[in-house]
Amino acid sequence: MTWRKVYYDILKFISGPDSQKYVDNVGDCFANAIKITISYPPLEGVRAEYDYLSAKFGRMQVDWEPIMQRLTHDKGKPHDVIEIRLIPSNERKIIYFNIESFYRKPYF
Repeated sequence: MTWRKVYYDILKFISGPDSQKYVDNVGDCFANAIKITISYPPLEGVRAEYDYLSAKFGRMQVDWEPIMQRLTHDKGKPHDVIEIRLIPSNERKIIYFNIESFYRKPYF
């Protein structure tokens, strides 16, 4: 077991299994972006984005699929912009995530 894994496990224990990963919002623009609240490790922040999409739109690759993901900034704050396609209707949606809680944070 590496010290990074131990550190991660301690942080996971402190936050609890049911800790809030994101603050829900409309997500249709920078001003209404879904705010990711996880700050460690950064990959958990990315997982929170996809957890949000699955909670909102259903199962990935069954109900929706990712089309594009890009990093951008608005007013000095980092954002992930994810475009998805809803599989049943072929409708495309763009969802904005405020990722300042984990962007450029160390992995350990």
